[in-house]
Amino acid sequence: MSLLRSLPVPTFAEHEEAVRAALVEVAENSFFGFTVRLDEPSFVDLVRNPPVFDPEVPPVREPWVVTEVHFHGAFAGLVQLTMNEALARQLLQAFLGLGPDDPIEEPHLFDSTGEFANQVCGTWLTRACEDRRFDLQPPAVVRKPIDWLPLDPPAADEHVGQVLMSMNDLPLRLRVQFVSEPA
Repeated sequence: MSLLRSLPVPTFAEHEEAVRAALVEVAENSFFGFTVRLDEPSFVDLVRNPPVFDPEVPPVREPWVVTEVHFHGAFAGLVQLTMNEALARQLLQAFLGLGPDDPIEEPHLFDSTGEFANQVCGTWLTRACEDRRFDLQPPAVVRKPIDWLPLDPPAADEHVGQVLMSMNDLPLRLRVQFVSEPA
């Protein structure tokens, strides 16, 4: 006879600061980005009114890139990072030491955003759960339609939460969702 039991499902509140710290650490140390914590109204404003870096170039609406990394071990869930393509290009340029005019191919752009999400997830789980093992699935990266905006609220559930930031003055949303997984 076997007893099936579910592994504990943490709440987002238990991990929020560790998730935020991992995001800042990876952004600053691996991608040379400057991050600032945002409240929801500031995030919404930044999404709807992105900064203009060159006043001689008219603003262009950028598509959004969403990356998910699923993990399981002591507990299970997913990390989802959402950023616009301008920030995704900055991450790739900084990570590889490319110049602003160097050509960027989509597979490389997706690989770098996947690597960013993978590092954030791995750093968070390593720091927060030192002696527990986790397996991370390869990142899944998708481009959203040009009219899509990351303004949907997270599920009203204690096992789901988000961290809103700006990185290099551009919006970045990190969501974590914990799920049940049989032991």
